[in-house]
Amino acid sequence: MSAPGRLRQGIIGESAAAITLATALHRCGHVVTMASVRDAEMAERLDALAPGVRAGEPGDIVAGCDLVWIAADDARVGEVARELARAGAIRPGILIAHACAGIGLEPLEVAESQGATVLAFTPLAPLDATSVSVARLSGMALAVTARAPFLPIAQALATEMGAMPVTIDTDEAPIVHEAARLALTHVGVLLDAATRLLGAVGVDNAAAIIAPLLESHLHAGPGAVAETLTPQAQARLHARLDRIRLSPLDEDDPEPATDALADVAALIDALEGHLSRERGAR
Repeated sequence: MSAPGRLRQGIIGESAAAITLATALHRCGHVVTMASVRDAEMAERLDALAPGVRAGEPGDIVAGCDLVWIAADDARVGEVARELARAGAIRPGILIAHACAGIGLEPLEVAESQGATVLAFTPLAPLDATSVSVARLSGMALAVTARAPFLPIAQALATEMGAMPVTIDTDEAPIVHEAARLALTHVGVLLDAATRLLGAVGVDNAAAIIAPLLESHLHAGPGAVAETLTPQAQARLHARLDRIRLSPLDEDDPEPATDALADVAALIDALEGHLSRERGAR
C-alpha cells in the first residue's frame, strides 16, 4: 500500500461511475496507480481527475493493486471477473469492486471463490467521471453491498468518498436500481412539465416555487400527498390503481398498464409487494 491504511487502486474498463468513485478515493489518499481504459475520452477524464495514472494490462493491475474496480458495463462485469480468474490473476485478500446498478455481488462470485473480497456500489444519481460528479458525491446516498464480515470496509470507503452509505443485500440491488430509475425518469418529466406550465404564465424562476414544494414533500414522508386529497379523490385514485396490473412483477394478472403516471404508483406497490414476498421466503 502507498501509506498505512491507504489502498493502491486499479481500474479495468471505462465505466464513468466506477472512475468517479475511484478518483473520489484518490483525492483522500487511496491512489489510483494503474488503469486499463481503452476509450480515449474516458482516459482523458481519468487523467484530469488523477494525473499520472500508468496504463497497464488487467493482470498487471490485479497483481499491483489492493483495490481493483471492474469498470465494465453491467453485462460484462462477470465476464471480466471470469477472465481474471481463468488467468490465475486473483489472489486472496484483494478487494474487487464494481459500480454497476442493480446487479449485486453475483457477477463477482467467481473472484470471491478464489479468495477476493468483493464489493458492489450502486450510485443513486448519474456520475460522469468529471470533477462535478466527484463533488456531487458529497452527501449523496450510495448503496453498498458486501458480505457481512466485509461490510464495514464498503461503508468506510463510501464515507471516505463523501457519500452516505446505504446498506442493501445483493438480491435487493435490482429493486433499489428500479426505485432510483423511477425517481430520475418520472420526477424529471414532472418537473419539466411543471416548469413549462409556470413559464407559460410568465413565471421565470420556476425553481423558486418548485424546490420548496419538493423539499416539504420529502420531509413529510410517503403518503403525505394522498393525505391532502379529499376522501372522494382518494377513492378515485385507488379505483384507478386497482384497474392497473403490471407485468412481469404481477404474474397473476399481466394485463397491460393503461396510464403512464398511474403506472408509477402501481409499480411502486408491485415492487414493495415483491420485496416483501422475497423477504418472507428467506
